[in-house]
Formats: sequence, C-alpha cells, structure tokens
Amino acid sequence: MPIATVNGTRINYVQVEDPDGTAREDIVLVHGLATNLAFWYFKYALPLSKRFRVTLFDLRGHGRSEMRASGYAPAVLAEDVVGLLDHLKIDRAHFLTHGFGGVVALSLACAHPERVRSLVLTDNQISVMRHVETPQELAYWQSIQSILDRHGVELDTKDAYFGYQLLTRMAEWRFRGLAVPDELAELVSPLMMGTTGLRTAAQWLRLMDTTTAGAEMMGDDGLSLERLRSLRFPILAMYGDHSQARLSGSELLEVWPHAEFRRVRDAGHFFPASRPEEVLLACERFWGGEFDSASRRARIGGSARRTYFRSNRVVQSDGLWHFITRENNRIGPFPTSDEAHDALARYVSSLIPELEFAGAPSAFDGSPGARSAVDPRRANPAVSASPITPQKLNQKSATTARDVSNTALNLDDSFEYADAQLIEEIHTSAVETLHLLQGVRARIAQRPLQDPTQLFEGST
Repeated sequence: MPIATVNGTRINYVQVEDPDGTAREDIVLVHGLATNLAFWYFKYALPLSKRFRVTLFDLRGHGRSEMRASGYAPAVLAEDVVGLLDHLKIDRAHFLTHGFGGVVALSLACAHPERVRSLVLTDNQISVMRHVETPQELAYWQSIQSILDRHGVELDTKDAYFGYQLLTRMAEWRFRGLAVPDELAELVSPLMMGTTGLRTAAQWLRLMDTTTAGAEMMGDDGLSLERLRSLRFPILAMYGDHSQARLSGSELLEVWPHAEFRRVRDAGHFFPASRPEEVLLACERFWGGEFDSASRRARIGGSARRTYFRSNRVVQSDGLWHFITRENNRIGPFPTSDEAHDALARYVSSLIPELEFAGAPSAFDGSPGARSAVDPRRANPAVSASPITPQKLNQKSATTARDVSNTALNLDDSFEYADAQLIEEIHTSAVETLHLLQGVRARIAQRPLQDPTQLFEGST
C-alpha cells in the first residue's frame, strides 16, 4: 500500500474507485481506536466506490502507519488528515467516521470547514458531553457493571473513559491468552477477530505503553459547543442503543438542529462492522437528500421544531431483514431490504382503513391510476377544465390517505421517540385535514363546480 509522509509521520493509505473513469466526489473513511483501514475496506470500499472515489487510511499509531512517541490529540490527528488530503490533491470531501475517528473529523471540520462536504458520524463520543445520562442508559450500564464484577474486572462503567479502559484491559487478557467473556466481546469487537484480533491487541498495548496516546486521547478533545454549533454542512449522526457514546448523541440534538440523528436498534459501539448494510442504506438516504430536515421539520405556523432521534423500522439480523411495529414486534424475515420495506408499507396501510375510500387506487400498488393520482399537475384542480365531482374527490382523498401512510414511513418510528407536543401536533393536523375533506365532499355532493375556489366559500 502507498505511504504518504505528512506532518513528519508516515501514513498508510489506499484509494478505491470504479474503473469506468467517471469523475466522482471524494469520500474519506476514518476508523476509530484499536482498528485500522480494514475496518472499512471489506464491507464499505467497493459499494461506496460506485458513488465516490474512496480514500481509506490508518490513523497515526494504528495499522501500518507510523507509531510516533506523541501527537495523538484529535487536533494533531486532524492535521494528519489535512496533510493527506493535500498530498492526494483533494480539496473537499465527504467523511464517514466511527468512534474516535469522528472526533478527529470534527476537529478537522472546526478548523477547516471548507474541506468538508458532509459528515457521517457513527457512535462518536465528545468529551464535553460525557456527563449526560438517562435512566434507560443507566440500567444498561448497570447490567454491564454486574458482568464486570462477576468476572473480577475492576472497572467502573460510570467513568467517562470506561470504553478506553475496557479496551486496554481486554487487550491485556487476549495478549495473556485469557478468554474474554462473551457478554463483553461485542464491546471490544476489534480484539476478537482471531489472529488479526491478537495482533490488534498487541499493537494497542504497545501504543498505550510506549507513547503518550493514552493521555492525549483521554484528555480534552477541544470540541467546545460553540465550535460545534458553527458547523453548517450536512450531518448524519448514528448511535447504537447500547453504546456509551449515545450520551454524546443526545446532547448533540440541541447543537445541530439541521442534522439527522438515527438510533440503531439493539446495537453496540461497533455496529458499522456488524451491520454494514443498515449503515450504507442510511448513508445513501442521507446523501440522496431523503433526510431533508428543512422541509420535514417545518412547524405549522413556520417556527422551527427541535430534532429527534429516529430509527429505521426495517433492520437486519443474521443476514435477513425484518420490520418492527410500534409495539416493538419483529415481523419477517425477508430476504432483502426492499421486500421488508414493501411489507412494512402494506402493514402501515392496513392500520388506517378509516382513511380509505372505496374504489380508489392505492398509492402503494404501483398502478397507473395510483401514479396519476399523485401527479402534482393532476392534484391541483385549477389546471383541469372538467368539473370536480364526488368520484374525483373520492379518488384524491384516497391518495391523500396513502400519502399520510407514506409520510409515516418516511418519519420511521419518530412517534416512539417524539415528545407529547409533537404527537399532539400530528394528531391535530390529521383530524383537521379529515374534517376539511368531509366538508368539501359534502359541498361537491350538492353540486359539481367549475371554480374550485367555491369549495372554500365560508370556510375558515
């Protein structure tokens, strides 16, 4: 693999791009602690190369990059990345990051925002936000504490740097040939991959024992709330249910109202390695503009709405796909994500029969009638020369009902995590819309109209 010398340090990197010769935007993948570029290479590089020119590299002291005596603070590592970008003549790039790699990318973004097109953070933790806890998260970490106590591991899950400490302790166990408890294996995933994991454990211990990395990485990362609020480029932040980093994510909701926040169900810190299809699907939706927060979060009346964690209703487990109901039941399995999404659409549709109007085509069924019903040129009665009839409104009303169902899918299960005010707004808007439709239908039943504005005479 090629080596670039930046900031006096040899950095190992590799680039992957589609051989068709088409010019593509750049994406840089930044791994976390105790891993290397292989964390991304096998499951991400090839799929992403269809859209981007992909650059992967080993952080200083990791993989095949040089292990210097010092220089492991996020700001210094960020300058390593800037130096690599300059070496490769990359002016701006998208970034996909995991864990500590997200802290490095955020440090780069705060110092050089012009170099960042967009940023995907997966389970990163920020020092200024390590104090936040919720009852659910406390319960989870109490269960981990009981496992540690049972195995004689003298660590405190309440410690802000527990993740670093557990990684080092389990690396010591692996290096000494001791078995890592199954309950803790997912928390230290990079150390558990056979011979490769053993090498990773040895390299991590050498990094901790022979350099200042431990002190620098566990110190203040320099990411103040003021600096983070200054970031304006698109951001997608994903956090596992059972990760200590979720505490940072909860605080970032208030810092980045323009960002998209996704909860990864039943996942720990290393979900990008164990569930790559879900991460890639969320990234594609993000880069494709599906998470357009400006239009989706506009309040009735125009005021801004706060950001929420949302999660996919379609999830992957053991290579197969399921969808999850609001009651948290798993339905499936399905062989592909598309089939699971189709089944979820049918399921949501079946829950709103009171919005159906007999004889109207479904917006889900793909029929020509359904497609024409949602055509914006036909949705506006003012562009039609024919009278509005009860039959036409029946058809449009059914399409509106299906659009409500589609909107519910696009919001995923935000109902589950939204506050009471948001739920009340959604409910009130739906009721008001149905009442308006009923009034319009009653007027049309009395007499067909050439002028659509007559429908709303006397309405408030």
